[in-house]
Amino acid sequence: MNGAGLFPSSSFRSRSLSRFVIIPALVLFFSYALVHSAEITGELKQWHKVIVLLDGPDVKEEPATFRDYRLNVTFTKGAQTFVIPGHYAADGNAGNTGANSGNKWRAFFNPNETGEWTYTISFRQGTLVAVSLDPEAGSPLAPYDGQTGTFQVGPSDKLRPDFRARGMLQYVGEHFQQFSGDKTYWIDVGPGSPENLFGGSEFDATRGPKYERRQWYSDHQESWREGDPTWGSDNRGKGVIGALNYIIELGQTTIFVGMMNLGCDSKDTWPWAEEGPFMDTDRSILKDPTVDMMSTFDVSKLDQWEIAVSHAQKHGVLFHAYFSEEEDESLYEWVEGLEMGGDNSFANVRKLYFRELISRLGHFNALDWSMGEEWGGVRGNRDQKYGYPVLSDGQKKLFANYVNALDAYNHTNGFEGDLDKVERDYPIWFNGPEFNRASIQGDTRRANWYSTELRKQTMESGKPWVIKFSEHHRPVARRNMSAANLTGFRESAWATYLGGGSSVEWWLSQDDYFLESYKPYRTLLVEGAIARDFMLNHLPFWQMEPDNGLLQANAGYCYALEGQIYGVYLHDARDAELDLSGITGDFDVYWYDPLNGGDLKSGTVDKVTGGGTRSLGLPPERTDEDWAVLVRNRSKRVIP
Repeated sequence: MNGAGLFPSSSFRSRSLSRFVIIPALVLFFSYALVHSAEITGELKQWHKVIVLLDGPDVKEEPATFRDYRLNVTFTKGAQTFVIPGHYAADGNAGNTGANSGNKWRAFFNPNETGEWTYTISFRQGTLVAVSLDPEAGSPLAPYDGQTGTFQVGPSDKLRPDFRARGMLQYVGEHFQQFSGDKTYWIDVGPGSPENLFGGSEFDATRGPKYERRQWYSDHQESWREGDPTWGSDNRGKGVIGALNYIIELGQTTIFVGMMNLGCDSKDTWPWAEEGPFMDTDRSILKDPTVDMMSTFDVSKLDQWEIAVSHAQKHGVLFHAYFSEEEDESLYEWVEGLEMGGDNSFANVRKLYFRELISRLGHFNALDWSMGEEWGGVRGNRDQKYGYPVLSDGQKKLFANYVNALDAYNHTNGFEGDLDKVERDYPIWFNGPEFNRASIQGDTRRANWYSTELRKQTMESGKPWVIKFSEHHRPVARRNMSAANLTGFRESAWATYLGGGSSVEWWLSQDDYFLESYKPYRTLLVEGAIARDFMLNHLPFWQMEPDNGLLQANAGYCYALEGQIYGVYLHDARDAELDLSGITGDFDVYWYDPLNGGDLKSGTVDKVTGGGTRSLGLPPERTDEDWAVLVRNRSKRVIP
């Protein structure tokens, strides 16, 4: 055998060696890609939370983790496309383990259809890539970027009041939100206190200036039920979940919660990892926040917030989330040294804050965003350096558009403010793309006027807004639930609903963010739920219009679908007259007890005929007190 037989040509050797090199490399590549491929978890059902879980960069809670990585997942089905922001999840179970490091990254998706969905991962890396809305910002991070796959979604197996049985609650160009699934319209009632629900000691790394004095719903731990969620290795959360259970049992369907109050009110709520307090009760600064601090989120705390909201949603409670208060409204720009109140001043830490919260909470079916409470410096911010100068209209536009771009589900977006918002701040936004909801705080005695006026103004602008009254309050002493004040609160719920408003959220007087128990407010909460039940069970409220002119002057409130059905609230039942001039037909008259609810009742008059002003008679009892009346055309019956 010659040498050529023993030693093949160099060309042959090169090709053979390349095969030996390439094949193991390919095996290594595909093995690595397989290890780092996405896992689809959660309940794979329509309107449920689907989780895309990824083994990504192994990092920890530090600024670069949240600023310099960006996970987005695009979900497609037919012509539909949802781009969902993802987030860092530490070990994937941080709410229970308290982990602040790990390699888990994830996105929460709420599919609106059954069938096969396709997902595609965009994972980018680069300086401040997380705050950019440009899909090509930064550089792709291998082997994660570009991964794609499919999964099957089945029908929901839930029943009402669970929102997963109803679909996504959305703005549909009308005064009332509508569920995308069962197509029903929505009104709600519930507490607007405590605004610092997320500032309690049951959540990780939460410590305000009054931390040691708080019991955090110890009075409601008895309402926690076996099978309800807890979090942490020590099973915390029974107070918060018990408090939610208590208001659910009283028929409450919304709760108003702030997600950051570092420099105002209770000064105990924020999503960042650093413990407080930052400010004392007298507003003296204990330590200033920094850019790095506001770029580092507490993964376990945010997991726990999501658990609490999930429990509320399963029981039919909408989450009304506001991003900041007046006193903190310029905090983000102050921290970065930007021009305070400048039209183009939009801090990166604010963008990170919006992105993180939308990523973690935006999948919920019944969610309202409020850009801020008392947004825009209603009270001038006085001595608060984080809130003054106030935000400019240019900033408000930038912030709202950024939130709307990140939120894929068409949740309502608005801002909450004091009484003069109706005439001063709201009108310039009526027909723009930024907002579609008003959230009024104010004296309950003018609730009907606010509701009807905002409804009228936004309708005339060509874009009807949803009208929420998010802080119903009266100038009363702490926990003053006297009969007179209860009557005033009760009347304000009816005033809002019969004025075309969609929401009643009670500001619980001076307890507010020091509230430890809802029990002193039981009667108030129940009577609000009674008013809502009347609207839901007896009126096609989404089709009706306020028309107090059909009653005697100052007698009460009237909500009408002309010639068909009328909902009336009377301060004094002896003033029961309704103007049916120009209307034909016979109308049944029923009375509804605003104190006790229950079935419709017959009074001294069971029928009236159109054609003039008609007496509705008297109710079956308490004839000199407040009552509600349903007047319904016998031949044109409308089923709500």
